[in-house]
Amino acid sequence: MNIIFKEILYQKLKSKPNRKFIRRLQTYVDSTDEMTLEDFQSFGRFIPRERFLDSQTEFLAKIINSNYTSTYTSEEPQFLRDDCTDVVVYVGGLYIQALKNNTFYKQVGDDSVQSDNIKDVEEFYWDKHVSKFKTLS
Repeated sequence: MNIIFKEILYQKLKSKPNRKFIRRLQTYVDSTDEMTLEDFQSFGRFIPRERFLDSQTEFLAKIINSNYTSTYTSEEPQFLRDDCTDVVVYVGGLYIQALKNNTFYKQVGDDSVQSDNIKDVEEFYWDKHVSKFKTLS
């Protein structure tokens, strides 16, 4: 199952599904076979740290209380840094941390990047991890 379909299912499992975002994802997956860096960037949504943590807790509770096995997150979970104020969430449970000093941070394996330009961090993330999920068919 591709990363966009996983995102659609995740969104539908939420207690308050964002129907507009779900339609956008469905339209997107029907119109292309491969996600580009620009497409990936367009799906980024800023959310407060607390809301991000709450949404993760809600999703995990649904998995624990059902027979559903999660393959939603396309990366190993990481703890948020103490100086993380917001999270930029992308499809498939992928995310970048926004820090107090107005920079963005992402760690992938032993590599990490921190920059005041989110596009630099997104490109690093794409090259190191996300591009392997770009095929949607």
